[in-house]
Amino acid sequence: MAEADPCGALLDWDEGHAGPSWFGMQCSDDGWVIGLNLSNLGLKGMLSPKIGQLFNMHFLVLHKNLFYGIIPREMGDLRELTVLDLGHNNFNGSIPLELINILSLEFNFLKGNILYGDLPLELNELISLCESQVRHGRSFSNRMHTARFV
Repeated sequence: MAEADPCGALLDWDEGHAGPSWFGMQCSDDGWVIGLNLSNLGLKGMLSPKIGQLFNMHFLVLHKNLFYGIIPREMGDLRELTVLDLGHNNFNGSIPLELINILSLEFNFLKGNILYGDLPLELNELISLCESQVRHGRSFSNRMHTARFV
């Protein structure tokens, strides 16, 4: 839920009507949300654990906003996700171990938050697997980048 929307980007969002015409949202032909790009809008709020219910999502880009709180562990339920960009917000806490469940992840940007601790060992292994598949010409289109948190 957004507490602040200084650009008015979410004014056309109506919870009673889902549709591909919402700003920043991309839907499949059959109406599933497959992408959300709300970068650089000054949005402020916490990321709801309900984000994990968007099972068909391929990309989530919330870069350079004012989101805060923890990264919900339910993000690990987004098994189709290839791009996760939560960079340059105010997320805090540790990176949820559940992110290792997203085997399709190619790009993971978390820099510019207030995250602590080390990346989970399993997530480092997933990064190595993605980089290895890129070097050997397999199906990944980009090398997975994981920004260390500062």
